[in-house]
Amino acid sequence: METLNSIIKMSHLEKSLKTGIKILRNCLVGVGIYSLALAGSQGIHQELSPKIENQVSLKKILEKERKQAGIKEDEIIHVTISKNEKESSYSIKISEKEYEIFLFNYGRNLGVLRHELYHIADGHCDKPYNFLKYFFIQEPKATIYQITGLKL
Repeated sequence: METLNSIIKMSHLEKSLKTGIKILRNCLVGVGIYSLALAGSQGIHQELSPKIENQVSLKKILEKERKQAGIKEDEIIHVTISKNEKESSYSIKISEKEYEIFLFNYGRNLGVLRHELYHIADGHCDKPYNFLKYFFIQEPKATIYQITGLKL
């Protein structure tokens, strides 16, 4: 026969478990909505952003945009354009004051270039990768810059 104490403990455990499940579900829904908003805003802007047709136009655009992003002249930026359909564009630090941006086919446009330049300008490529910091701080900041030109 169950004692009153064990019934009360089970009731508290059930309530705690149900509350925990609700919190987890709400967090997952929130992260899903956030992810869709981030990816959606990037995707829409990429579709509307002027395309970079060739290396010559890229060079002109890069010089203008790097100044706007606040990247110093002594920092070297290489940009590689690829026709690979399956990759996403990204930027990496190669060495001290030297970076490379990979613009893949879908991301060969001004918006994506600005996005990657912001990652460089704000020092994101200089720090060790941290998924949570990247996903919730660095990526939205770069997206806001990509769309509005505002530096946060």
